[in-house]
Amino acid sequence: MINNLKDIRSANELDEFEDEICKAIRKGLTNIDSVAKASYNKIRKPVDLYIEHIVSLSKEMNPYRKNLIEFLFIPLDSQIIGSPYIFTDYEIQRHGLRRNSTFKDITNKSTYQILQDTLISKTFTMPGVKRIYFDLLWNDRYKMWGNNLFETNLSIKA
Repeated sequence: MINNLKDIRSANELDEFEDEICKAIRKGLTNIDSVAKASYNKIRKPVDLYIEHIVSLSKEMNPYRKNLIEFLFIPLDSQIIGSPYIFTDYEIQRHGLRRNSTFKDITNKSTYQILQDTLISKTFTMPGVKRIYFDLLWNDRYKMWGNNLFETNLSIKA
């Protein structure tokens, strides 16, 4: 996985890589109800989160991190959907979502992609800000102690 990430040169390449991981996971989930597997984001969210943490925390990613940060996708879940600082009511409602929607409610790739693109468009007015930085708003992570995502998550659970 790390070697594949080192070769990523665009958000589209990362998206395709993550979709391949999701496809392999879905294929391996033979004992899960097909309705449960149908939600696009039910598999994609944990993959986004995993990739985010590998890129952010793995020492093997040090020389590649700066470029990859640009491409990372926000793991979309209830904290992100529910935050009025991230999405407006209109932005979520036009896709059939509510403030209390969860990650499983993003059932298709097009809704997922539109929400991710919406975040990119918001960064245009904030020089130097990347889409993934909105993840600092997850559960007020930016207020927590820590020097990296792992430490801030420990702080949240404490």
